[in-house]
Amino acid sequence: MKKGNQSQLDLEKLIAQKQAENQELTTAKNSLESQLNDKQKGLLAQVLNKSSEVKEKTIKEEIIKTIETSLTSQGIDSKVFKKEITALSSLTNIEELQGKYTGQKINDLASNYKSSTYLNIGLGVLSIGSLLVLAYLLIKGFKKEMGESLKEKSA
Repeated sequence: MKKGNQSQLDLEKLIAQKQAENQELTTAKNSLESQLNDKQKGLLAQVLNKSSEVKEKTIKEEIIKTIETSLTSQGIDSKVFKKEITALSSLTNIEELQGKYTGQKINDLASNYKSSTYLNIGLGVLSIGSLLVLAYLLIKGFKKEMGESLKEKSA
């Protein structure tokens, strides 16, 4: 029976050894899967980050083109705008810069409006003055003619 007991013990040792090896393999497999998942998450985060950077860059370029077109149509030199915008990184800063240039254009237009209003008032006063002088001269000339024609009739 010693041989049977020995065989039984050897078999139990072999089973325990195989179970331990299985456990080690399972642990190694789980560790590798965990590392793989971490790497995949990292790569996915990098891809998403790059994707959002590319998206923001594309949006920024489109906004810049739109703003440049708008400024050019308003008569603002877009070269100065282009120099300032290259230093900016966020879309908020770009919008603030656009607001600055638009504000400048609005101020210029308001100033031009005031100037044209004053010019129109001046021209109106000049026109009225010219009409008054013309009316005075016509009346004076008419009175002179009337006086001459009365002198001729009485003579």
